[in-house]
Amino acid sequence: MSLKDEAPMGTAGKASSIYPCWMWIATAIVVAIACCDLIEPIANLPFRVPRSFNEGWNAYWAVIAVSGGHLYPPMGATVSNNYPPASFFLVGLLGEVMGDPILAGRTVALASFLTVTIVIVMWLRRNGVRNSLAILTGAAFIITLDALSHGLIGTDDPQWLAHALITAGMLILWRNPRSTPRVAGSAALMILGLWVKHLLIPMPAAITIWMSHVNRRALWTWIVSAVVLGALFLSATLAGYGREFVDGVLRAPRRLLVARSILMAYDVLPALLPILCLSAVSIRNVRTSEAARFALLYLALAAIVAAIACAGDGVAENAYFDVAIAGSLAAGLALEDTASRVAARSRQHFLLKAAVLAPALILIAWTPLAIHYNVDRLRALSVRRQATPGDIEFMRQHGARYAACESLSLCFWSGAPFNFDFFNFGQKLKTGAIPVNVCASLFNGTRYTVIQLYAPPKNVDDRLPSQCNRVIADHYEVARSSINGAFLLPREKSLSTSK
Repeated sequence: MSLKDEAPMGTAGKASSIYPCWMWIATAIVVAIACCDLIEPIANLPFRVPRSFNEGWNAYWAVIAVSGGHLYPPMGATVSNNYPPASFFLVGLLGEVMGDPILAGRTVALASFLTVTIVIVMWLRRNGVRNSLAILTGAAFIITLDALSHGLIGTDDPQWLAHALITAGMLILWRNPRSTPRVAGSAALMILGLWVKHLLIPMPAAITIWMSHVNRRALWTWIVSAVVLGALFLSATLAGYGREFVDGVLRAPRRLLVARSILMAYDVLPALLPILCLSAVSIRNVRTSEAARFALLYLALAAIVAAIACAGDGVAENAYFDVAIAGSLAAGLALEDTASRVAARSRQHFLLKAAVLAPALILIAWTPLAIHYNVDRLRALSVRRQATPGDIEFMRQHGARYAACESLSLCFWSGAPFNFDFFNFGQKLKTGAIPVNVCASLFNGTRYTVIQLYAPPKNVDDRLPSQCNRVIADHYEVARSSINGAFLLPREKSLSTSK
């Protein structure tokens, strides 16, 4: 099919003339909504304000990577690294150029997210989806991700970089899966993507299964390329970091709860429902379309991996990013198929208009919420910009060198070394890898001169076990509060400061 916006063969003359017009109107509306969803992430890029728990964590490891430090501490350490090393070197080097690895990481993440969107559009065009519908699908993907996990758009986190590398590998391969250079190049990008985040296996798995039906010779080229490159990456990493790399990335303690998978699926379903419903339409083309077979296979594998991953503590909506990408591929194919069938059979203009605008109308219904949420986020950004310098200065005045932060970016910007990792150390305690009674010596008021938490410590099982939170509450007292959380000092020091 031509990539131009032309009605399929057999469409009536009038329908042919109005189809591109209505389709581009619908696309323009959806693109406008998507642009609204990107306002706050773009506005947030240059400012030193905390955006997520992960930002400071990634920044510390990026600095350690480029400074030649050890990326994988032993199991008993109070800090941990459960990610492969590739992203830390890239963001660390870019951070030296930009002056701040957090701002560099945000830039990489936003560019990577937009790259994934462009890949979706280009893949759909490659598979016969007309321009307007492909662009509409890309915009709908942005809206879906904003509803699914706005906090990880433009945030210093390596996942979108990994998705960008892996989806780019898919696009390169798709242009000619029988070309040895393209197969090898695709394998290189996907292995590199897995060396950024190792759990993004649905796409490589789907490619492997799909190629077994397309061309067996190309499949062996693919497998050999992936195995050789993977072995080289693994050998180099083991040579640099030894067994601690395996312990940190593959054997990191993580509490597993099946109920979490069920609850997370329930939480993400509303955001994913529109593209999943459209994806279901592609099932009717499984026998006749290689693209539909691949997209639905990828979607099935992504859903399985997401459900398994979400059983682990700390895994959130980002486990479903592959589902959103795969669903968008299938949804774009379904839009083209449905619009073509309706246009070919339509005798009345209103039926054609309804079919073309229906997906856009669903997304238009989200517009008031999208605008409302972005206004709230921009207001919060303004408040954080005012509060953060004071919070950082407070930590510096009270011994930032011995600070422990739940929002690690605050510790990073205050000049504190990487002293404590609330989440990963909490997982060691909750799984029994480290006895929980170590909290008594860690938080007795002598080791950390200031502690930052998102909220005052309570007797609840949060990032740390409830026993640790009780110890913190016994030995520390809130001395400052802001939109960035509570800042605690040892009780005696807090009392002397208040006097």
